[in-house]
Amino acid sequence: MWALTRQLIEIESNPEINGLLIVLDVVGGDAEAGLAVAEIVASMKKPVVSLLLGSTNSIGLPLAIAARKSYIVPSATVLVCPVCMDEDLGLGGNTLQERINKFIVNHSGIVEQDLHDFLLADEIGSIIDSETAKNCGLIDQIGGLSDAMQKLRAMCSERERNKRRRTKKSWD
Repeated sequence: MWALTRQLIEIESNPEINGLLIVLDVVGGDAEAGLAVAEIVASMKKPVVSLLLGSTNSIGLPLAIAARKSYIVPSATVLVCPVCMDEDLGLGGNTLQERINKFIVNHSGIVEQDLHDFLLADEIGSIIDSETAKNCGLIDQIGGLSDAMQKLRAMCSERERNKRRRTKKSWD
């Protein structure tokens, strides 16, 4: 976790890096660590685009939607599932599941009730396809690598234009 966090800090602070593409095919993992990484990604000023491949499970969803723009390939699925061990860590009553849900709602276009319905649809949650993920607002677009790269390039170009405008205005 620390190595990934350090790499994200280096990417954000390196002026030679214009943006970040995150490609995910995640079977899940440490939800606390994943949420922390998602918060870092969401707070980056540089353009970040995500691309979901295969089956993205559990904490992979917050990682995907932490990007400013998220893509999912047509054949991919997303498992929207509850946290396996949801312990109250003494954070004012906010459980890990509640914090993850809040992050998902705040960083995607899904309605809280729809997310809740997906989480409780079955014992393991819901496995949703790319079309459903886009239509409910979890993921922004269905597309592939070229689509994600094209969007990232456009976002980087826009960021550079805005920087030049700000620099020019500061000299005026």
